[in-house]
Amino acid sequence: MAAVPQMQAGPEDAIPWFGKFHGPNTSKRILRERIRWRSFAAGLSDAHRHRGEGRGVVTVGGLNHKYTARRNSYTVNALLAIAQLRWTGCLLPVELWHDNDPALMSREAADEMERLGSVTLRNFYDVPLGARSRTYELTLIALVNTRFAEVLYIDADNLPMADPTVLFASKPYRETGALFWPDFYVLSPWASFWSVLGEEPSFEWSFEVGQMVIDLNTHWRGLALTSYFVRHGPRFYFHISHGECELFLLAWFALKAPYHLAPYVALAGDVRDGTFCGHTMLQASPEMPWEPMFAHRSHDTFTDSEGLRWRGLKRFGDMYLSPIVDQGRASPEAWWNMLVSWADLVAARFPDSLVPARDLRGGCNLTWLPNQSKCSCIDGAALPCWDADGPLEKNLARGPRGA
Repeated sequence: MAAVPQMQAGPEDAIPWFGKFHGPNTSKRILRERIRWRSFAAGLSDAHRHRGEGRGVVTVGGLNHKYTARRNSYTVNALLAIAQLRWTGCLLPVELWHDNDPALMSREAADEMERLGSVTLRNFYDVPLGARSRTYELTLIALVNTRFAEVLYIDADNLPMADPTVLFASKPYRETGALFWPDFYVLSPWASFWSVLGEEPSFEWSFEVGQMVIDLNTHWRGLALTSYFVRHGPRFYFHISHGECELFLLAWFALKAPYHLAPYVALAGDVRDGTFCGHTMLQASPEMPWEPMFAHRSHDTFTDSEGLRWRGLKRFGDMYLSPIVDQGRASPEAWWNMLVSWADLVAARFPDSLVPARDLRGGCNLTWLPNQSKCSCIDGAALPCWDADGPLEKNLARGPRGA
């Protein structure tokens, strides 16, 4: 289904739903944040410009990505992802970022990385703001400080299934300089996201930024504005988004910068006692929608291989939307009427608080399995597996190495 074309927006005070979705205090806060980000964007200059060279891969390892005492090793995952990358035939140089991980601090470790696969170790403690950064901030710190001009970023728990070097030569990338991939969810038309932008809501997919291909020398403004949003995330922006996923989208929308969104593909998972237990997102090549390019583990990130066994996959069927949103997509007029007619109900539900960006009832037809014992992270936090509405396919052409 094609997205509804946006109607022409008038002055900010003429947008009928601005301020109507929120209580007065929240509306003032949103307006204040809009003024701040616009002031930052207007002040971007050559001092913020990215000046990298060549192409490469950036990934983040390290021991502690969270503001907690728990120390999970992302380095092991990142090394496995790099090994998988080399197994696909990819020869691009790699930057592996870490936070003073003792396993990577020796000169011998650095020499061995370089000898075996053109892998350069980069320490967050060696760059501005790196030592005190955690969680969503780490991706942006790595991208801002990478030596590369054109970057494939992959999460440590993301395994390439084919050589991703071809993405740099793809037509969508050549035309836009930015490739993103969709998450399971679309954006809510009533989200605070739109009021912060000062734009009319439109039908858009949320980003899943476990993999991105960006020409940073071209999109340095988008990178700088995303970094601004992430730096101010704990104060405001993390309350309207799912971390940096929607904040990349917010920055690209704010600057009206071009990008290409790849099609979504499928879920991979185990089959236990006849039940499909989805735990991995399969993301497609932008030019070959049937060809999975990345397998991004969203469950069992720190468990052994038994918990990540592949025995089947399910493709998504029709996109699911709430009837209200689906009917609103019939025409620009229907979209307008939907927004205005439901504004009071949204305001009643969120009288003086921020409306989340994601519509958890809209997007891929995804269900959570009620048995939460099938997927458990090593920290003991149980996560239910996913299921998709497509047929189960057990005869997989290929999967990540060792799957």
